[in-house]
Amino acid sequence: MFPAIAGKSERFQRGECIYQVSQNINALQWQCKEARGDREVVLAAIKHSGMAFQWASKELRDDFEVAMAAVSRNGKALQYCSKDLRNDRIIVKMACQNDGLAIGFASSKLRSKGPAAIAAVVQNGNAMQYLTEKGKDNKEVAMAAVTNDGRSLCFVSARLKDDLELVLAAVQQSKSALQFSSQRLSQGREVAFAVVQADGSALINLAPEHRADRDIVLAAATQPKPIGLILWTVADALKDDAEVVCAMCKQCGGNLQFASWRLRNDCQVVLAALQSDSWALYWACDDVCANFDVVLCACTKRGHSLQWASHTIRANRAVALAACAENGDALKHASDELRGDREIVSVAIKQNPRALKYAQAFRRDRDLVSLAVARDWGSLQYASRKLRADREIALMALLQDFSGARKYLDDATLKDGKVEHILNATLSKPLSDDTPMASDSSFPPVPL
Repeated sequence: MFPAIAGKSERFQRGECIYQVSQNINALQWQCKEARGDREVVLAAIKHSGMAFQWASKELRDDFEVAMAAVSRNGKALQYCSKDLRNDRIIVKMACQNDGLAIGFASSKLRSKGPAAIAAVVQNGNAMQYLTEKGKDNKEVAMAAVTNDGRSLCFVSARLKDDLELVLAAVQQSKSALQFSSQRLSQGREVAFAVVQADGSALINLAPEHRADRDIVLAAATQPKPIGLILWTVADALKDDAEVVCAMCKQCGGNLQFASWRLRNDCQVVLAALQSDSWALYWACDDVCANFDVVLCACTKRGHSLQWASHTIRANRAVALAACAENGDALKHASDELRGDREIVSVAIKQNPRALKYAQAFRRDRDLVSLAVARDWGSLQYASRKLRADREIALMALLQDFSGARKYLDDATLKDGKVEHILNATLSKPLSDDTPMASDSSFPPVPL
């Protein structure tokens, strides 16, 4: 707060006042009457905050230049202008360009039509609510509003809510605008087409009769924009329409879960779903999960899809190879026989070294264990006890992560002279006698 001082010469010192109002946005309200009527002081305050205009003298609130400076800084400062300035097109337009909602403080004449009203709704579509009834019924203003924000359709007159051109413009900008149109248009086929052509996912907002219209549903499904999971909203008859379901599944494979049982058992439909979603095999029927081409396609995209394949396909070498090449962990879904296939296990380990976990037959295979540990020290835990005591394999792991790998090694291996020598030379961190070893209770031996 800046209390006034008694004497006039002391009470108003322009330089001091300018400094104060430029430092504190509320300072002008505590200045003396002379300061609040001083043009330089008020302009300095406005430069700091347009809302400081409210504390200017009545004369300055009727000053065009000062008012222009205020509304340029903050459109809502229009509310503090004199009545004449709130009817000035230039002042009001400037305020609305800064803040569209400032139109609510303008005269009724300017809230009815003209550049100021258009500037307001272009800056903020919600400004439409502050126009007069005449302004809300002005198509030019309404068109500017819905083009900026389709939802502003809710503020226009009942006559314009039934205007096809205006409603189409609104729904193309925002799919949710349809709910604000007249009953005649919201249920009209032409508007429904326009909605889904602008955004296919808007199908969910249409009336049931439109969601049962094959042409409208196809128009939604063939839009380039993502449509998401919308097949569940359409009529049951269309869920059994191969063309509709294929189109939707190409956009979003998850739509397969809402297709009819017959189509979920159709290889072409499932393949269409796999184009966009590698999880789609999960929703397929058993017969499709036994189809070599479909499962191979799924596993090429996502190795773990092998888990949904039939037992016969999970025993297919080509499919297992494709799955493990994409994700080594897919080895766990292969048949027992294929988990004992050296080539498949090698492919899985190259993709994910810890896939050794699922290859019990090869935990004693020095070459494969070395391959895994060289890529990831953590795979050491799945090696046989004998190979974990192998000096070369142990060093591979220890040199990657000493503190992590040592819990899988026994004392004898860690205190091997050559191992200690190499570790000391490489890590510059000699093992002391009190260093906890793998025999500690905190690191139980890994069972084979």
